[in-house]
Amino acid sequence: MIYKYEIACREAGLSEERIKEIRKIFDDDKKRLKRENECMEKNDITYYSVFGVKPEYEDMEAYDIEDPSVNVEMEVIRKWEIEQLERFMKELSVDDRKFLYLYYEENGANDTLIARKLGIPRTTVQSRKKKLLEKLRKRFEEEMIEKN
Repeated sequence: MIYKYEIACREAGLSEERIKEIRKIFDDDKKRLKRENECMEKNDITYYSVFGVKPEYEDMEAYDIEDPSVNVEMEVIRKWEIEQLERFMKELSVDDRKFLYLYYEENGANDTLIARKLGIPRTTVQSRKKKLLEKLRKRFEEEMIEKN
């Protein structure tokens, strides 16, 4: 079978030896792609391509391709929760905000370390953290009741 690229190579004046080299490259790529596709099928992996996708508007240059691994609903909820948390944090006193920021900057470091940094007893850190997190949780619940 003669491929279009072979005809184009001949028309361009390439030698038969060079055309054979190019054909080997194409054949190797074809075999590799076939193996990859078989492997993806075997492992039930789906991939998406922009080939054949037509934009809604002719002047559109970018394509949006749905990513099936992303749960859009959960992403929207997470974004809303972060926005609410930022709003609720602004309602806290400056000291309470600083405390929570310090606590989470340390990635939830143990209470003893936070107590040393703030110069307060460990039990105070524990009760303050519990109180502030409970306050934020209640604000979330209130917000949910208001929305419904």
